[in-house]
Amino acid sequence: MFTALRSEGTRPADVAREIHLRPADLNDLIFGLVVTAQEGGGQRHGGGHNRPLLSVVR
Repeated sequence: MFTALRSEGTRPADVAREIHLRPADLNDLIFGLVVTAQEGGGQRHGGGHNRPLLSVVR
């Protein structure tokens, strides 16, 4: 997301200002994320054929 915004000239500090956060707080929220695995009862179907298509929304 930030790559697309940066290509339009929007900096992370601009995003922080728009959502009323300090840039340091935005960094903590976005870049301080940790990926964790959780046990679940879900079933995988197919080899990724039913995955949703994602795109940048402007």
